Amino acid sequence: MAPESVVGQGLLGDDHLISTPDGRTLRAMVAGEGEDLVVLEAGLQSLRSAPIELGELPVHVLSGQRSGTLDAKARASLVQAHRRTASQHPQGRFVPAEDSGHMIPITEPALIAAEALSLLP
Repeated sequence: MAPESVVGQGLLGDDHLISTPDGRTLRAMVAGEGEDLVVLEAGLQSLRSAPIELGELPVHVLSGQRSGTLDAKARASLVQAHRRTASQHPQGRFVPAEDSGHMIPITEPALIAAEALSLLP
């Protein structure tokens, strides 16, 4: 699963198209290569098939609202998925990051800090 081509430049590095062993093509910022990517994908699939049970723990889902490099339709789908995730937890809270796309810690660090501090007793 080596990077095939650079398709864009993100804040932290190049975006690549990557072919998976099962023939899918993913767009990703590659922080590793080869087996690292296989392990990452396997970990994500594991979380989807057996989500971590959080019980009554508060879950704050921060969601970038700006399209940025994603088109508006993709961003709208992500925001909808984030809302759904928050609503599935008893203590779930959806937090829109109005001035951000994907990189909320870089574009709105005060929002990240405020939400983290709100979880402290």
